[in-house]
Amino acid sequence: RILVLDEATSSIDRIAERTVQRVMREKFKGCTIIAVAHYLKTILDFDYIAVLDKAKVIEYGMTSELLEREDLALTRLYKGN
Repeated sequence: RILVLDEATSSIDRIAERTVQRVMREKFKGCTIIAVAHYLKTILDFDYIAVLDKAKVIEYGMTSELLEREDLALTRLYKGN
């Protein structure tokens, strides 16, 4: 099964956002989730992340591995730079 989300949490409060994240983890465990998100906290627990810039993929990989690299855009976004 595949779930596609486009800014699913962009217009909701924090409580609703936590609920959406919990439901994604519990009800869609084992599914492929493709999510467009501007808020990193929405997708940081995903297994893989693709970072796009000007409609091009500039980074792709396991979230934990990408965040270990100081030279990547994802790490700079995560740290607020």
